Amino acid sequence: LRSAPPYVASQDVRDLETRYVARHVVYLLGQADTNPTTHFIDRSCAAMAQGPYRLARGLAYFDYLKKRHPDDLAQQVVEVPGCRARRPRHVHVRLRAGRVVRARAASIVSGRCRHRAGAARVACRLT
Repeated sequence: LRSAPPYVASQDVRDLETRYVARHVVYLLGQADTNPTTHFIDRSCAAMAQGPYRLARGLAYFDYLKKRHPDDLAQQVVEVPGCRARRPRHVHVRLRAGRVVRARAASIVSGRCRHRAGAARVACRLT
């Protein structure tokens, strides 16, 4: 890992990945998050190779993880119908969904989750 912080650089990369895929992670992807021309989406060649919009990129990333870890991936994707990210960079993503979707997602992430991602705080609210 280039330019990794010392606490990461001092660890074995394979061990980091093994621990990451063993964590229970739920990727909430908005099914309506399909606007390829939104002003805050990366349109570089590298980004477009991942997909034209966030939903496609999220699904492609999860497919990549499944191919790398077909037997030990403890993560899942939940596509939320009619939802899209409201702000760039997923610093605070608010998903607007119906009662059925909220109930399903709440059973996974218990309604409101806060977790640390490095120095940034990520908050996911289902409203």
